[in-house]
Amino acid sequence: MGSVMRMVIIAASIAASGAAFAAEPEVRFNGTTPVAAMNLSDADGCFPARLEGRVVKRTFAKDEIMLAGVTIEQPSGERTYINVDGDKIDRASMAARGNAVRALQIMLREGARVQLGVFACGAAGRVLMLDAIR
Repeated sequence: MGSVMRMVIIAASIAASGAAFAAEPEVRFNGTTPVAAMNLSDADGCFPARLEGRVVKRTFAKDEIMLAGVTIEQPSGERTYINVDGDKIDRASMAARGNAVRALQIMLREGARVQLGVFACGAAGRVLMLDAIR
């Protein structure tokens, strides 16, 4: 088997198992304070969007530690619920998971003004998944 054929087979294998190579959640710090988080969601087939506003409510998972979602009030007064992909965060390394959970808790506290990167998924993009925070 030629080297080109081997590379094609390897590339096809990687593409078929793409979820296994998804980037881990990443958090940037200013000293010890989280200031940005990204790669918080794997949203295949969804469309990226941006959202700005103030956090007005947080919803937690059953463990009362991991955020399940947040409600954001935009400057227009419109409120939008954003889901948090806890499954992706749970699959990350322990260090990445700890940093992501801490960043979510601190950066998405009620009253915080945030800029979010989200994925619009589902019929007409009605389900929003959090991907990044600034």
